[in-house]
Amino acid sequence: MDDAVITAFNDSGPRYATAGAPLLCAPTALALDRLGLAPGRDVVDLACGPGTIALPAAGEVGAGGSVTGIDLAERQLEIARRDAPHGPSVRFQRRDASALGLPDRSADAVACGLGLAYFREPVRALREAVRVARPGAPVVWTAWGAPWLGLPGERFRAVLTRNDVPPPLPALVHTPESLARLAFRAGLEDVVIEEHEIDYAYPSFDAWWEMLRAFALLVSVDAVKVEPPPELSPLLDAPPDPPPPIRDQLRDDPALADAGGAVGGRMGLLLLRGTA
Repeated sequence: MDDAVITAFNDSGPRYATAGAPLLCAPTALALDRLGLAPGRDVVDLACGPGTIALPAAGEVGAGGSVTGIDLAERQLEIARRDAPHGPSVRFQRRDASALGLPDRSADAVACGLGLAYFREPVRALREAVRVARPGAPVVWTAWGAPWLGLPGERFRAVLTRNDVPPPLPALVHTPESLARLAFRAGLEDVVIEEHEIDYAYPSFDAWWEMLRAFALLVSVDAVKVEPPPELSPLLDAPPDPPPPIRDQLRDDPALADAGGAVGGRMGLLLLRGTA
């Protein structure tokens, strides 16, 4: 995970969970269902954030089980620790998903909710998930698919392209084929890729934009200043007016919000499940 992304998640603090709720509820429920947890199980949750999957998992495995949440954003881990039930069976640690430092074959289930796009080395992270899982244990990851965040997400990506702004993350959207390749390269068995479409909505453009920031999806927007190409500068009597900020270009897009000002749509979600 890049430093700018880690900083963005730390800066978002509790806003990540509140702003992300419309996007997180359905993927979390799907992941928990596919994990098939039971009392006494040991669970590892990668890119756990504030405990989106880890905390409800702790309720399912009970005091006889354990949950280990892994993330690089210390502020999100602090929130997870604050909200976790007291006791040694639930712990949150700052570790890299591609080098967990956890014992081999120590988990009865490994999860990762929408964290795949943020990993620098997704194959290594998935290999680590396979390594720490006991033989036959379920490994369940969710990832963004197409259409990414529905029409608003596609318009956002189009505005970035029009302004020569890089995408927020190198591998933002996966396909079933790309996800399957990762799974097989990592040594996952009994691989199944599920395709889902999930409706989401935010009451206003500002609320939707806040979600983008909370999910570290504005790091490239914040880092790039749009200027005229250098080869044109000597030909201009005066610098041209800069294009409106990305935020304003999107806010002025008549197709982004509905008649009541709400922003949302139907987004693609992929769920990878397999066994170690």
